[in-house]
Amino acid sequence: MKKLLSIICLLLITGLTTAQHLYIGGQAAYTKSQDATEGAIMPAGAVRIDLSGLKLEGSIGYKAEEYSGGYGSAKIKATSYPFLATAFISVLPFAHLEGGIGWYNTKIEYSGFPASIPSETEAVLVTMPEPVLKFL
Repeated sequence: MKKLLSIICLLLITGLTTAQHLYIGGQAAYTKSQDATEGAIMPAGAVRIDLSGLKLEGSIGYKAEEYSGGYGSAKIKATSYPFLATAFISVLPFAHLEGGIGWYNTKIEYSGFPASIPSETEAVLVTMPEPVLKFL
């Protein structure tokens, strides 16, 4: 619980840190995959640069989830590190076009299974092929 409160305080403090058109802040989300044992808080950090109508943002997050393997004490732990880069172009004061790219690095660890199953790591690159119009 102390760790969670420390992360929340850090995110609040860094969210207030801005200098001219450079913004540094934190992000947090609660996620629960369909078969996960419990939900997880997904902390992330982000940097945004405002260049007079064009905004560039980069962020990195962290998520760890555990799954029961069905063999008593068998467990599967999935750890993800999403790296995201996004560009925003202001169209109107209340709308912008958005496009980006993301790289999701996931590590899967197995423990307690009868046979020795090696851990594995997978990296996936995802692009947003078309700009998305979002209204604020």
